[in-house]
Amino acid sequence: MTADGLPRELEELEHVVQAAVRALATASFLRAGEARAVLEDVARQRDGLARFDWPREMPDAERRERVAAHLRTTGLVVADGSGFRFGRPEVADYLVADHLFRRYPRARSLRALKYLAPQGVRPWPDAGMQQILAALWWRPARPVVERRIRRLLEERHRDPNIRFVIDLVRRGLLPDDRVRELVLEVLRGALTEPGRWAATLGWMVDLDAGQALVELESLVANPGPGATDRLRLDAVVEITRHDEVRGAKNLAVLARSLAGEPADRLATAVRIQERDPALGDRALRYFAGDEDMGDLRAEAVVLIGSAELMREFVTAGYGLPDSKRAEILSALLGLPGAEWSEAAERFAAAAEAGTAVRIVERVRGRDAAVALRILKALLAREDLTDGKAGFRAAVLAGEIDPLVAIPALERFAALPRVPGGLRVMAGKRIVEAHGGSPDTLVRLAADAELETSCRGDAAKAVRAVDRPLAARLFIAIWRTGSTTHVAGLNWLREAYECDPGQAVPALAEVVRDRHVPGKVRLQAVAVARPELSRDQAVAWYGTVVGDADDQAALAAAREAAELYGPAGLRLLAKVAERPKADVTLRITAATEAGAEGVRALRGLATTARPVQARFTAAKALLPHDRSAAKTALRAIVRDAEGQIRIRAALALPGHSSIAEALVYVARHDRSHAIRIEAADTAMDYDVRLARPAMQRIFDDPRTPDRFREQARRRLG
Repeated sequence: MTADGLPRELEELEHVVQAAVRALATASFLRAGEARAVLEDVARQRDGLARFDWPREMPDAERRERVAAHLRTTGLVVADGSGFRFGRPEVADYLVADHLFRRYPRARSLRALKYLAPQGVRPWPDAGMQQILAALWWRPARPVVERRIRRLLEERHRDPNIRFVIDLVRRGLLPDDRVRELVLEVLRGALTEPGRWAATLGWMVDLDAGQALVELESLVANPGPGATDRLRLDAVVEITRHDEVRGAKNLAVLARSLAGEPADRLATAVRIQERDPALGDRALRYFAGDEDMGDLRAEAVVLIGSAELMREFVTAGYGLPDSKRAEILSALLGLPGAEWSEAAERFAAAAEAGTAVRIVERVRGRDAAVALRILKALLAREDLTDGKAGFRAAVLAGEIDPLVAIPALERFAALPRVPGGLRVMAGKRIVEAHGGSPDTLVRLAADAELETSCRGDAAKAVRAVDRPLAARLFIAIWRTGSTTHVAGLNWLREAYECDPGQAVPALAEVVRDRHVPGKVRLQAVAVARPELSRDQAVAWYGTVVGDADDQAALAAAREAAELYGPAGLRLLAKVAERPKADVTLRITAATEAGAEGVRALRGLATTARPVQARFTAAKALLPHDRSAAKTALRAIVRDAEGQIRIRAALALPGHSSIAEALVYVARHDRSHAIRIEAADTAMDYDVRLARPAMQRIFDDPRTPDRFREQARRRLG
């Protein structure tokens, strides 16, 4: 700054302009006092010809040439095509800014609002001129300039307009540091804003590289709420880029004061370790012991890479979940020459069964003996309830040492707390994979405390090596494990397929048991029938017919009739004689029994209720006992009411019998409709016999007109 507060750059530019004005003032035809105006015109991209009093006869080309010659004498302006430009752009900027300043000295005109206003492009097209204008306005219109600069620094306008303000400060065009401090204040606040780090840091360095390092060091040592550990490390990296000694010092400060979120702290420590292994190691060791780091302590331990520390965490755990301790163990196994076996065994002894198995799967490739010791200890636990892990342990033990395979599987299969399905799988493996005895499967199949489905699976596995033994097991399951009669019969089917000789007596028990549903008893007969003689099969069917429910009895008798003829027909007759059975079922059975069912049909034809059943039985009786059937049908004609009487009459053998019965109905039924229908039908069989009955209907005054008309037409 000069003594009067004018920036030295502006003072120097003013001297240059004044020298040019003096050189131009001697130009021919130039009006007095217009030399500076000519320079301003050129700066504003005008030709300046209007500032001269030219002779009228002088051509425009000569005028332009004269102006160009005069301007060249200033040493500032050069020809540019048909126009002129300043060799030093800042002189043009100064002339334009000075012109505007003299027009708007207080910057309050509406036309002055567009200056120092936010722009949407970078760099500003006339940034140099506006920076000089800001400097000229500073003393007479400082509040206006400050307001407009603050607006440029607002978050919504900051990019790209902050670059204008930074260049303004760097050029020293303002007489004090207030704007510099304002810019620094804005940049400090933006330094920790997400996504703004690179741009903000670049602006800060451009403004003042030394001050930028100071601000970065402050960020490292005294982080604000938005300063993450990763951001602080970025600050250290930037410091180091400018000054390695200061960078190392700040890296140490950061390593001692990491305080962000656990994942952020760990990631930063890793990056510190990459730059300074000793500092990073110290930070990671601190995290390994910090409970606030939670499960990330395991990652810290692995990153440190110390076998001793890994063994300590694998053994003691220090509150880490088993999955994380297992991760540390895997890392320990990857360290060449590191001792790990004792830590692995102690970890497995205290871990859940599933974790212990996973430990074995990790270490078996390194030392099978250690893996086998862990498995034996696991299988020896009295509280082993994780069946899947236990089974896997037994399988692994056999894979590592075949000599222990069967004992390990037998011990596992004997654990009562383990799910039955897995115990059976162990028994199967003994037989199928190792060629051992089926004794374990036999014990499981015979265990009444085990789930029935598991017992059945065990018996099926035994079937592959000893079918008679499997049959005994299936029968035992039927006796002690069946939850339903249907399920019990299924087990006996399995037994029959293994050994029919053992299964048939058990099936006979089912057939004789009145508490078993008849349908199941009949199915039992079907299962055993291939092994039964004719007489035995008929007897079994007879047992079902004797005391099963009606439907089952009918089905049994039908099967017997289909298979064994007369013996089955006799069973159908027995069903027909059931006094409490449904009358329709009895008639069906009697009808299907043929001659064997006649006795039942005689009774049903005379006593069955309702009358429709008597009619059905009487019709079924006709082929076997014509006389009894006719008697039953005539009784229905005589005693019944309504349409059934006509049907019974029509069922009688012989036209005369039919006509007589229909005439009886025409004379005695209480329904006019039935009487006219019976008489009308009788006319078709015996007109002579039926005509008097029809005449009687016509003559009866109680006969409705429509029926009398029908009778008249029939009588002719």
